Amino acid sequence: MNLYPTLKKLYPEGSYGGQCFAFMHKLVKQDSSFPALGMFLESKYRELLRSGIPLAKLDSIKVGDVLLLSYSPFGHGSIVNNIVGDKLQLTESNYKYDLKVHHTRTIPFHDKAIMGVWRGTPLY
Repeated sequence: MNLYPTLKKLYPEGSYGGQCFAFMHKLVKQDSSFPALGMFLESKYRELLRSGIPLAKLDSIKVGDVLLLSYSPFGHGSIVNNIVGDKLQLTESNYKYDLKVHHTRTIPFHDKAIMGVWRGTPLY
């Protein structure tokens, strides 16, 4: 599966996406598998333990997974739009604190910032 072409068409590079997890909820069905999240990384991680898959229990990362990344006291959310070789290609908003959408940043599967994933249902 490759979500990149669809997401790039729906949300062009540089378009307004807003805060990262608010944007993730535009891409993934908000339900018990990907619920509303708190503001800080600590509360997001608690919710990940309840409804997601923490890194310690994660056997693989797949296209469509929503990542919780530990980049700041607020955390950061991205969706895996494609797997390119040994890297995860991400769709995200506000990574550069500009509220804008980007689709081509890649990180390694074993990036130290990955805390876990939610396996929500993509809307597209």
